[in-house]
Amino acid sequence: MGRIRQLDAGLVNQIAAGEVVERPAAAVKELVENSLDAGAASITVRVGDPCWVRLEVQDDGEGILAEDLPLAVARHATSKVRVADDLLACTSLGFRGEALAAIGAVARLTVRSRPPQAPAGAVLTVAYGEAGSPAPAAMGPGTRVTVEDLFGRLPARAKYLRSPSAEYAAVHQVVARYAVGHYRVRFRLLRGDPGAEREELATQGGEDPRAALLAVFGTEVADRLLPLASEAGEGDGITVSGFVLPADLHRPHRRWQGLYLNGRPVANWTLRQAVEEAFRPQVPEGRHPGFWLWVTLDPARVDPNVHPAKLEVRVDGERLVAGRLYRAVAAALAGSSPAVPLWQPVFPTSAPDPAPAVAREAPVPAVPGPVPAPPAREPAAPLREAVADLVPLAQWQAKYIIAQGPDGLYLIDQHAAHERVYYEHFRRLAREARLAQPLLLPWTVSLSPEQWAAYEALKDGLLPEWGFAVDALGGRTLAVRAIPRGWGEVRADTFTALLDAYHQGGFGPGHSWDGPDQGALAMAACKAAVKAYRGLRREEMGALLAALAATADPRSCPHGRPTMLRLTLEEVDRRFGRSS
Repeated sequence: MGRIRQLDAGLVNQIAAGEVVERPAAAVKELVENSLDAGAASITVRVGDPCWVRLEVQDDGEGILAEDLPLAVARHATSKVRVADDLLACTSLGFRGEALAAIGAVARLTVRSRPPQAPAGAVLTVAYGEAGSPAPAAMGPGTRVTVEDLFGRLPARAKYLRSPSAEYAAVHQVVARYAVGHYRVRFRLLRGDPGAEREELATQGGEDPRAALLAVFGTEVADRLLPLASEAGEGDGITVSGFVLPADLHRPHRRWQGLYLNGRPVANWTLRQAVEEAFRPQVPEGRHPGFWLWVTLDPARVDPNVHPAKLEVRVDGERLVAGRLYRAVAAALAGSSPAVPLWQPVFPTSAPDPAPAVAREAPVPAVPGPVPAPPAREPAAPLREAVADLVPLAQWQAKYIIAQGPDGLYLIDQHAAHERVYYEHFRRLAREARLAQPLLLPWTVSLSPEQWAAYEALKDGLLPEWGFAVDALGGRTLAVRAIPRGWGEVRADTFTALLDAYHQGGFGPGHSWDGPDQGALAMAACKAAVKAYRGLRREEMGALLAALAATADPRSCPHGRPTMLRLTLEEVDRRFGRSS
């Protein structure tokens, strides 16, 4: 008897569902796309706690006829594609006809819908692949889809779900992504049990995308948006519009990025790289700029039929689109320069005129490599002595300090060096008695869902232990009333950096620094340190070098990058062909 068998329909649907619905956020994404394709002007997303127990998407779109409901929950049944040629110029977000069938295969699915012209609505329920029959339902125009007990009968799938806060954060990201990308549509996100829901996100719709960005990301983003120049294309049928953030407002994640191709959020490596290239070298390695960009082109040039999630797309003339994005972003960034306050204990407020910059026509010779590691017995002592003797000569490219030392010419990365100074300063304070320093004016901080989850985990432990005094104001807004004494000119984004570090596992034991808090301290140091493209006066450069010489290990920043390079006199003589 043969061993190859035809799989039954229920198992096939569960396998297909694994490609489309791997977590609650994926279900929300599919349902929101259906609502947008239905022409909704208002979309409300409700999630329970945890969100896989219950989630719901309601819209005021065109609705589904009662006789079409059985087909709507069947695989490969759709109103968006009729013939093969429709796939060649697809204008809808969805087209596979898989979303409702995939969700119904792994959950209890209830679809209620009423077209505006219909006198009444209808309801249909699917329980783990078993569909019922449509029944009359009293409701207003539109569609409401409810998903309950996601993966309830599939423990092998359920065990891969993350914590309730992590899964909710993913849902929030999905809603935020579409609320910004389709800013003309009103979005609401409610969380909690029915009757006790709290509003987590709300946009008002309208013609200005900045209103949606303000509602989703707050004033930290909305107040610093740089618009792309308004243009109608260069005769190539491509239109680019949107906003970028100044290069100094970078993040360790890409959640402050949105790239929309004909209204579809996409993850296209070539296009994203073109945008990020326009920010280089102003954004440090490992950090990511903020941007929200809308690209419009002929739908026939876009193929979304690459992956079931429809995030990956192929673009005909991809490099042409990438070039347009690069030029538009570079033009928006031109003339914008970061202004970051310095930590006064390291850099005095009074300083002479800036040191002259090294001429571009005569750059420093190529530097052979990082400073050699001193002997292991006393790892950094000889280097500390050498750094203490450095005399700053100039700042180069507003990123590096050129200094003369007893054993050669040094090139110091100002950000990495200042990170090391701040890191050891914070580390010393963290080990001492944690005293609170009240702020004259409390900070008001709006948190992302991930940061809020970190705050909830730390509010009764590490934060007060370190000396932070924080009050919740409602929603995801905090008032920071006190910071650890001695932290100097720490800013609000340093506080949120601690929360980001916790969310990203920066407090865990897998780091190379001793103690569980060192990842958070490193991120806080990165936030507080002077950035690249910040001009320094000669006195400031000297103060930074003196502070670096006083650290336990001036060779590298807390993330492991070297702080300096050295060019010896012998190497210079050798390159010029001199014998002495």
